[in-house]
Amino acid sequence: MGRKRDLQFCESAYMNNRTYLQYYNRLTELAISMFEWQNLPETVDQRFLEMCLFSDGMCIFFQDEVLGYLGLQCMIGGKLNVYRIPMERRAYATNGYQRELDGTNSVIIFNNYLHTNSMLDVEMFSKRLYNLDRAIDVNANAQKTPVLIQCDESQRLTMKNLYKQYEGNEPFIFGSKGLDANGLKVLQTGAPYVADKLYELKTQIWNEALTYLGISNINVVKKERMITDEVIRNMGGVIASRYSRLEARRQACEQINEMFNLNISVDYREDYRVIDEIVDEEISIGDYVVTGGEMPAMILADAISRMLPGVLSEPEGFMGESHYSSLLEYPQYTKPPVWHDMEVPEVLSSGHHANIKKWQRERSIERTFERRPELLENADLDKKERAFLEDLKKSVK
Repeated sequence: MGRKRDLQFCESAYMNNRTYLQYYNRLTELAISMFEWQNLPETVDQRFLEMCLFSDGMCIFFQDEVLGYLGLQCMIGGKLNVYRIPMERRAYATNGYQRELDGTNSVIIFNNYLHTNSMLDVEMFSKRLYNLDRAIDVNANAQKTPVLIQCDESQRLTMKNLYKQYEGNEPFIFGSKGLDANGLKVLQTGAPYVADKLYELKTQIWNEALTYLGISNINVVKKERMITDEVIRNMGGVIASRYSRLEARRQACEQINEMFNLNISVDYREDYRVIDEIVDEEISIGDYVVTGGEMPAMILADAISRMLPGVLSEPEGFMGESHYSSLLEYPQYTKPPVWHDMEVPEVLSSGHHANIKKWQRERSIERTFERRPELLENADLDKKERAFLEDLKKSVK
């Protein structure tokens, strides 16, 4: 029995560690991928440079007579200049490489204005996130097993078999005649369901971590009721954190370029990682650019909502419209019958429903062929309609 408990403890500890590492690695990857360096010498590894800034809060840039330009970990000490920057530095690597440097032949690159690392804060957020993950698991499991049963030893095996049936989601569970229901004691342990609230809190903490790193984010849980002021306040924290880290790197670039006559620059990477993390689907409304997201959002809201039951007066109203069957809609005509010497096609006023339907279908094919021919690949056309389409193609040639 003790060995089984030890095994369960080990499994739980393993799961805790895996969950923590999952969050730690995800946040670390975001942190070290935020900035894009331009014109770095080939001998400088951008990933390693950013890892040093992440874990140590600084790294040192210098030129080695044999290896070329390097960006390595460093230890600092000795006298300070007027801006409290240490003038004595030692660059080192895990392979045993060391180099004594000073302010005349090296530049310290800092992670932010405070000269602190990001690793400790990522560790803090990772611990909070994995604790909430485990709490969600415990709460969800409590909904699955809401009772403790006390019974005689003679009934223990019977109760185990009944519970296995319960675990297997059996629609019916049958007890034997020998089951003494009066001798059973049931202790209700049903915990209130709070997993949804815990998940909301986890999302909030995740967004706090992104804000700390300077990564744009939206409070996903309540984004549908966020007001402008909330968005602005959130972006204020993002911009401040981003500015501190970016400007610390840019200042180092200026010093490096002046000292070594290089042209290194750094900028904030266009962050598609946030899209991957938050957005579950991207939709384009066309090959053009608008000044904001409001108009595309209105177009999508209207295009989707009109397909819901009750929005249109006739449920089938949208079936003959453009794109529904990979065809553009046929031309529409209203009164008067003659406008600017142009008459409504005679077939539409003939009252012959089959001919009208045939005319509408052919005009749809014709318009699609002229304006969006690629849609015809997926259009459901019968034999006569395909012959009509072939005639259209021949007329163009």
